Amino acid sequence: MNRNDRLSLGALAAMLAMLLLVSVQGRGLMSALLLLLMAPSLFVFRWPHRVPRAHVAVFVLAMALTATLYTLNLFARISWLDKVVHLYCGFAVTLVFGLMLYDRVLAALARARLLLATSIFCVGATIAVLWEIGEWILDRYVAGRIVHGQ
Repeated sequence: MNRNDRLSLGALAAMLAMLLLVSVQGRGLMSALLLLLMAPSLFVFRWPHRVPRAHVAVFVLAMALTATLYTLNLFARISWLDKVVHLYCGFAVTLVFGLMLYDRVLAALARARLLLATSIFCVGATIAVLWEIGEWILDRYVAGRIVHGQ
């Protein structure tokens, strides 16, 4: 097992520990949110693909960072943190899923650099829009209950 895999496993273990902690505390909505962050991490870590393991570690760490900040309610305490995490997570998600989606055509697209850059940008933009819709739904319907530990 290489260093990147150990880093990913450590981040997954930390997310599992947070999940167990908030579950014991009876914070059901926070548990659901943590599961939503763990699921793609496990998928990317275990699914057979040719994405470099270092990129997978960047992705899993992004999800673990987001899980930690939600669990500790730091997004509400430090206003600028949301923007920094969006930038990092957007990069990590776009990097990994862009490489997973375009794995088979990457060699051909590498010759057409503008097409490759445009394609990866579009994947990132789509994921960002879906992320924002999810955040809006979360803020609108359940954020108060998560922040107050229900």
